[in-house]
Amino acid sequence: MKMHVLSGGRLRIRKGIYIPEAERSDMIELPVASILLRHAQGNVLFDTGCHPDVAEHAEATRPASPPQPSMPRRAGAAWPG
Repeated sequence: MKMHVLSGGRLRIRKGIYIPEAERSDMIELPVASILLRHAQGNVLFDTGCHPDVAEHAEATRPASPPQPSMPRRAGAAWPG
């Protein structure tokens, strides 16, 4: 099996969408990536994209809860809990 990280460029948005206490003028640039797993039995593409509601309501991009420092940062790591 091979894993390919595909770059989809960068997304520049208001920082306040993810960090409510940020200044309204603050911007943040985020990487846009997809993961392609190539396997003899078939390929798998992980591309979470944006939630469909983002087209009408940018606030739909806000995570339900902020990321926790204990969350894993590498592929294949087990999630806490």
